[in-house]
Formats: sequence, structure tokens, C-alpha cells
Amino acid sequence: MKKVKRLGLTAAATLVLGGAVIGSGFVSPAMAATLENLPVIGSIFKNEDPGLRVAAEKGLLSSPNASVTHDGITLKVSEAFYDGNRLSVSITREGVDLKDVMMPWQTIDQSEKVKGYIDWRSTMEAIVDGKPVKGLSIDSGEVPGQKDAFIFNVRKGLEEANLPDQFELTLVAKVTQVNEPFELKIPITKVQPTLSVNPEKTMSKGDFSYTVKQVQLTPGSTKVMIDSKGTVPVTEKQTGEFAASKMYFDIVDDNGNSIEQILIPSYQEAPKAQYHDEELYSPFKTTPKSITIKPYTYTVNKSDWTVAGEKEKIYHEDLEMTIPLNNN
Repeated sequence: MKKVKRLGLTAAATLVLGGAVIGSGFVSPAMAATLENLPVIGSIFKNEDPGLRVAAEKGLLSSPNASVTHDGITLKVSEAFYDGNRLSVSITREGVDLKDVMMPWQTIDQSEKVKGYIDWRSTMEAIVDGKPVKGLSIDSGEVPGQKDAFIFNVRKGLEEANLPDQFELTLVAKVTQVNEPFELKIPITKVQPTLSVNPEKTMSKGDFSYTVKQVQLTPGSTKVMIDSKGTVPVTEKQTGEFAASKMYFDIVDDNGNSIEQILIPSYQEAPKAQYHDEELYSPFKTTPKSITIKPYTYTVNKSDWTVAGEKEKIYHEDLEMTIPLNNN
């Protein structure tokens, strides 16, 4: 099972939800620095990414107060957020005094003998209204500054899952040295999108092209679905022992204000011939008249496909695309 790397945060693990696994990635340096210095005040979500912080500040969270106790260990759900772009659930652990919530992957052999870790090797089950849901992926991360809290984020596959506006979500987790699984039943209510468009607009250069399939804005997030194919353009810095990564995408509004990508995938492999990217960003403060997609690559080492140097973004201005948004 792959791991999710969220640079600047505590260790996080990718967990399987309904049979799919999200790849590794990293939080942008600016966001990581911000999250590391946030105090834990009130909502656990206020210590997470900008989207969840905004959702907490706007009072968009539900408070399920679901909890399960087995063998002296309690897992408790305190908050949930679902807007069609993402599904996030905050969970706290009680009954043990351990530095980490998730089982440390560096010391698996020793950690599995300790009581109280969330075992990320277990297959997570997503059950909606009593029926398993396939094709969803979540990443699970500990909360900066609070050792007994962690968050499940579902960021992929929600569009295809076509979930109802209200449902009961069941999450099943395993805890080390506890035989019985923890089955948490969580009532979920959808926060309705502010705006959703399907541009089907394409930009190309050489044999590389990308098509923006959907843009969906909500009070708590921005989602952009992009299909791309072909060989990404390279610069003079991306030759010899170096190469270009897959294509990534920044987003700015009509006034040039950028929004933060919440989790940037880092595949650490040669770019594939095609991608279906379903990327999540922080929300806009106000609904823009248009957005501009700004494609960029990283320079990577050919030896192991890791990002070289200081993660400098190489922008491709001739591939930028502006998408009008219908606000009527």
C-alpha cells in the first residue's frame, strides 16, 4: 500500500475506501508552513487546509457526535463536511496516551504490538445507506498540534459515485491490539454548490493537450476536472539527467488572485500518456467572473522521478486557458 506524503505535516497514510487508492502527494510549502503554526482552537477543521477552515468559520459543518468504544479505546466523530467536491470527517481517539494516532510506518513491526494505533494497512470500507460504495479514495492525516485527532478526506471519485444529498456514511477502522473493528455511523448532509460549469475547452502544444471537463465552486472548496494526454513540453532545464514532471495546474480569478491546491499529487514516476485529474483547491472568497488555468511542471530527477531542487514551478504561458463563469 502506498503512502501519502504531506510535507510539513505529521505522517499520513493513504487508506483504501471502496477499493481505490490515491497516489502520494505533498502540500504546498506555503500551506504547510501555515498549518504547522496553527493553534488548536475549537473546531478540528480550523487546523486543516483553507477549505475546511472556511467551512468551519462559515458554520457549514455538521456535528454527528458518533462514537464507538472497544476494549477501552474510543473513536469519536465530532465534525463532518460534504459539498460534492470533498467529504471530510474529523475523528478523535481516547483511551491511550500515544504520540501518533496513525501507526508509524517506519516501525510497523513494533507498532502493531502496541494498543491504540489506527492501522492504515486495513482496508477501509465505505458504506452509504447500508450499501458499499466502490471507486472512492481517501487520504488520512493527523492534525497539526493535536496528537489524538485525525481527519479522513475523500477527494476522488465523488462525482462518479453520485451520492445523495443526505445519507448515512459508515466508516470501519481497525485499531492495533483491538480485535473488534470500529464501525462509525455518520449522518451526512450536502452543502450545495455555488456554481458548476462544464467548459469542455481544450488547449494544446505539440502533441500535448488538456481539456477542462468541469469546474465546481462551493463555499468550502473548488474542484477542477482535467483530462490531459501527450508528451508534456520541456524547458532547457529539463534535459539530460533532468526531465519534466506531469503537468500540474494553478488557478487564478479574474483579478489575478490565486487559490491554493489542497493536495498536490507526486507520482515519482515517468509521466504517463494520459491523466484524468480531479483536483481540489481552496474556495474563492467571492465568486469570480472567470478563472484562468495556469499549467506548470516541476523539474524532476530521471533517476527516481523526485522533484529536483526547491520545487520551482515551470509555467507554460502558451497553454493558459481562461474560462468564463456564468454567475446568473
